[in-house]
Amino acid sequence: MVTALIFLATSIIAGTNTTLLKFSVSQFPPIVVVALRFLLATMILAPFILVQKPIFERLHLKYLLLSSLMFAVAIILATISLQYTSVTMHQIIWLPQSLVVAALAYLVLGEKLAKSHMIGLAVAFFGTFLIVGQITNSSDITTFGTPLGNFLSILAFVCSC
Repeated sequence: MVTALIFLATSIIAGTNTTLLKFSVSQFPPIVVVALRFLLATMILAPFILVQKPIFERLHLKYLLLSSLMFAVAIILATISLQYTSVTMHQIIWLPQSLVVAALAYLVLGEKLAKSHMIGLAVAFFGTFLIVGQITNSSDITTFGTPLGNFLSILAFVCSC
């Protein structure tokens, strides 16, 4: 029961994230929104990190800094893109992220995919096609966003992978 409630709460929070970001960037500059998100995350996560004190090797530190930079750029670009595109189009662009990350993990890191992972990726792939099919059949042209917003969202997607 507790697990189901945690799953439900996580789904609601994650599901409203982009919509709340879209509203936030209509009220504040995108960089302020990103700074406040990171500040809040730092305040929540700092106690856990300070207790454990992770040790990084020099090689890992380079990768950590590079991935942190790419993550920050992705978040900033994604937040800016929401000023110029619709939430729906932004989400559609980001839908195949799990597929791309799984493929990169296999190709770059040599990770093997378990049967459960393959099933999850198939469901994600099928769900993407269902959503895209629903959107393309829509007569609401604002659903597709603007070329600039979509480009920024795609660029953010690439940086996040």
